[in-house]
Amino acid sequence: MYKVLLVDDNKREVNAVADSINWVVYDAEIIGIAANGREALEVIENLQPDIVLTDIVMPAMNGVELVQELNIRYPSVKTAFLTYHDDFHYVKSAVDLNVEGYLLKPVNPAELIVLLEKIITKLDIEYRRIAEHEQLEKQLAALKAGNIYTADDKNTGIEEIPDVGIKKVAQLANTIKNIIHAHYQENLSVQEIAETIFYSSRQANIIFRKETGFTIYDYLVYYRMEIAKKLLKETDMKITAIIREVGYTNNSHFTLTFKRSTGMTPSEYRNKI
Repeated sequence: MYKVLLVDDNKREVNAVADSINWVVYDAEIIGIAANGREALEVIENLQPDIVLTDIVMPAMNGVELVQELNIRYPSVKTAFLTYHDDFHYVKSAVDLNVEGYLLKPVNPAELIVLLEKIITKLDIEYRRIAEHEQLEKQLAALKAGNIYTADDKNTGIEEIPDVGIKKVAQLANTIKNIIHAHYQENLSVQEIAETIFYSSRQANIIFRKETGFTIYDYLVYYRMEIAKKLLKETDMKITAIIREVGYTNNSHFTLTFKRSTGMTPSEYRNKI
């Protein structure tokens, strides 16, 4: 369950936000309330929230100053502003600080739910990526310790599938999946993946296809498209930001690949759902 900290110097308003929705339904819980940015930093240090929803105008330390500090000290914490102020200065501050949202008071529960779901979707993806990366590190350490395939072996010119058992094929295919899950945002190549598990590109592809039915490249594309569809459906991220998020640098290439996968452009897919 994701931990939420509310920051506002107006007790009536912060309590209204706390009572406006059933947080547990959205896999979230309020773990504390702070009256200003300075007090919030003390709470954050002790309770380590995942999400901070803060007012802007407060004594001691305002919301903009708080988010600036969080971006430095706790960059993984997701933030959003809840405020009466909608002037350009504050909106620009929100954009510059990469906050997840900007809701005007009195907060509309439906808008708060949309914001919360957007933030939690991002957190789910980030935490899953961290877990997969940790699992990948363990698997690669085990492969390396077992000397499954060495540099000398790759120089022999043998390109047929290695003589490994069914269990080992499944293990290697799962490791390849975890590499993709952990690094799909990067400029990832089949050769890099193969070298990571100490096989040639051809051998790695034979192993992976034998277990999954996919080539490594096809699975990389499939996984990127699945993440893109999730972000289009569950967040209001700009399409250009989603393209970068899933590892593409060329908008046209992504759009063509997405349409080939879904039969729709990213805009059509988002509008349809």
